[in-house]
Amino acid sequence: MSSPEEDPLSPGLYERLGDRVSVDSEELPFLLSRYLEKRLLSALRTLSGESPDNLRIAFANRILALMAASSGESPPELFSPAAMLVSVPPVSSGGFSVLEPPLTGLSESTLLTGAPDDPSLASELDKEIRSADRIDILTVPSGEPSDDRDLGIGLSPPGASFSGKRPAGGPDVRAIPTQNPRFRGIRRRRA
Repeated sequence: MSSPEEDPLSPGLYERLGDRVSVDSEELPFLLSRYLEKRLLSALRTLSGESPDNLRIAFANRILALMAASSGESPPELFSPAAMLVSVPPVSSGGFSVLEPPLTGLSESTLLTGAPDDPSLASELDKEIRSADRIDILTVPSGEPSDDRDLGIGLSPPGASFSGKRPAGGPDVRAIPTQNPRFRGIRRRRA
């Protein structure tokens, strides 16, 4: 990272480690991890050679070893060739059942716009719910001018919160009243 003297800043707002304001110590791990994520992605993309995937895995293993050495733990090791666990199928009375993953992935945020090329929101939610172990629903606290039905959540009775297991071994469902004023008074448009 270059120092502020070496990298003149253009006028504007910034939120990066080169800024000239103190960083809250509780926020520092998040800021550092976000900064390192970008640098690591760039470094991993530039590795090339006869077997770039093996170089990338070896590079990641060196970083994991360095992190483990600083914490006194034994390092986890990534194996080559790269492989990712994508499913552990549940066992039903007729044998294993197949969980179809959402097209948008599970670990990344995705904006579904309803465009013709986008997957259906209902289809993606259905696939995520079927594979979830827990679902948290943000609701407006009871006593607010809006009730849960206005958010399209459909808790019954309005303002109720619940926690429990869905029928047929589905995920735990928790309604979480939000204290964030930005969520208060949100209304769904009526046709």
